[in-house]
Amino acid sequence: MKVILEGWPKHFSDTPDSIKPLYSLGSHFSTDDGIITFDDKIYIPTVMRSEILQRIHDGHQGVTKCRERAKSCVWWNDLSKDIANFVEKCSHCQLYKRTQKKEPLITTPLPDRPWQRIATDLCEFQNNHYLIISDYFSRYIEITNLKKNTTSMRVVEAIKTVCARWGIPETVISDNGPQFTSRQLKLFAVQTAKTMLRQTDPTLALMIYRSTPIEVTGYSPAQLIMGRQPKTTLPIHVKKLQPEWPNINKLKEKDRETKKRYEHFYNKRYGAKSLPELKPGDVVRVKTCHDKIWSSPVNVASETDQPRSNIVQTASGQLRKNRQNLQQNTGHTDCHLEQYQNRIPETNNNTTTDVASPQPKKSYTTRTGRRVKSVNKLDL
Repeated sequence: MKVILEGWPKHFSDTPDSIKPLYSLGSHFSTDDGIITFDDKIYIPTVMRSEILQRIHDGHQGVTKCRERAKSCVWWNDLSKDIANFVEKCSHCQLYKRTQKKEPLITTPLPDRPWQRIATDLCEFQNNHYLIISDYFSRYIEITNLKKNTTSMRVVEAIKTVCARWGIPETVISDNGPQFTSRQLKLFAVQTAKTMLRQTDPTLALMIYRSTPIEVTGYSPAQLIMGRQPKTTLPIHVKKLQPEWPNINKLKEKDRETKKRYEHFYNKRYGAKSLPELKPGDVVRVKTCHDKIWSSPVNVASETDQPRSNIVQTASGQLRKNRQNLQQNTGHTDCHLEQYQNRIPETNNNTTTDVASPQPKKSYTTRTGRRVKSVNKLDL
């Protein structure tokens, strides 16, 4: 208070350590009825900042809204940064935080041959369960009606039947595929299968899909997995039914260029941004596409050998989750953060140079002689 009324030291070196961070802003300070103000805002002492931050965050608005609410009333050094940290660490806000943004797309190279890498998934349609298997090389789809039996034995039996036709794959992608394109292929296969099952003749629809060229490769799934185009309900020249394998090098190049364009537009459309990697011991919250809020905090148990995939330890056991479904937890049990009470050290003696110690004097003036209009006191 004294430095405001009598003027700040001429040299920075003569300024008490407790108020040196405010020296360059000295002309903005004044007093009004014993209250220290910064321009037309009330300066908040360090011992009161935790409480004021809680009041700023009443209603649990986001960082931008909280800053707008605060900047017309109160001020202290690093207020904007403190608000951002406070909101980020609020447990309530973390619980109801929006789903994280999508990460940059990771494309999967085209396998070297058919049925080398496949994806499997289960879907339900009209009270029946179906096993969907799709081939990464050809986009060929197999659909098996499991009826109401989804036991492990029945699913394995269905997979064996399909493998009896096409052979044993080297890689099988099931739930929680680490790469986005793995999940995309499964989603595409399930949606395509359901579209076929809704039709009057699903078997005919499946045959037509298998014989229709895919835009990415320019060949039909049947051509890429069998080396020939099957005869369908459309008239076709007999020469086109002769076995003929496509040029694998040109096929891979076209597939690579198409996926590169898709990757670019996908990242641009969704504003994709990479999330920080998690390490064992990190505290996270879990939220899948079926959840409305984030879970209670759990620990990361371990990493996996696949990108964007972690093992988390929950009350029901260990689960493997994609990184997008894991939010790093920075919250506390409540919003009271004592760290804001020690931003600028207070002097332990009774010196009157401490800006954060208001006096009952009513007169005020600035270092340059400028007079400031009175402001209404806040009922803090």
